[in-house]
Amino acid sequence: MLKITTISYLLTVALFSNAQNTVKLGFRLAPSSNIATVNDVDGTPSAVKYTADGFTQKEQNVAGAGVSFYIDYYFSEHLAFSSGLWFTPKNFEIRNTDGNYSGVSRYNSSYLQIPILFKYVSGELAPKLKMYVTFGPTIDLRMSEKVVGNDYAHYWNMSRNLTNNDPTRGKNASGKVVKLFNPFDITLFASAGVTYQVMEKLDLYAGIMFNKGFVNLVNPNLRFAEPNQTKVNSDISWKAFLVGVELGVAYKIQ
Repeated sequence: MLKITTISYLLTVALFSNAQNTVKLGFRLAPSSNIATVNDVDGTPSAVKYTADGFTQKEQNVAGAGVSFYIDYYFSEHLAFSSGLWFTPKNFEIRNTDGNYSGVSRYNSSYLQIPILFKYVSGELAPKLKMYVTFGPTIDLRMSEKVVGNDYAHYWNMSRNLTNNDPTRGKNASGKVVKLFNPFDITLFASAGVTYQVMEKLDLYAGIMFNKGFVNLVNPNLRFAEPNQTKVNSDISWKAFLVGVELGVAYKIQ
């Protein structure tokens, strides 16, 4: 999937570079904090209702930093279409409380985001200084995931079917190893900031960004080990909301 996406991106760059309109290639660094939304429909202890699995909540916001390569194709002096390949972390710190037990785990995931954005760039506010606004959706594909340290909230062990510490709760219903995170997400992205022309074809920019995810990131293939094999994400919901800054450079190739 990554090879296909990369090849498609390179072909798009080649196509746009032959266009008559202005085309810019860019690199972007985006440190952010995941102001995640974590919901638990039923906080009943698993000893009373197994599929309730106690109460799951967000422990705290977790930081991360993404890197991006992108292309801007200008339809006019002020309006551009923007897309590219963004490598974005979506990290969660989760607490699970079940009866007398309570444990916290940090789960890190990385997604390849394919943005479908429109960018507005103003006229000069001062010599060589302009304002920009970017807005639009992204399509996200899971790239990697890991647990940081021990899995005290038990969801990683459940996905990996690791039953050594907890023979009952550390088990996926299918008996198979699955990923903890959903392979897919859709988000809405917005950013605003300023650009500064340092050379004839080179701009630097900085701004603030918001990236709201709409898909439950708990893998739908993760199920409770009970007769009905209830999906874990029918009770538990993790959704990402990244808030941060973006710093980057853009080079005019056309």
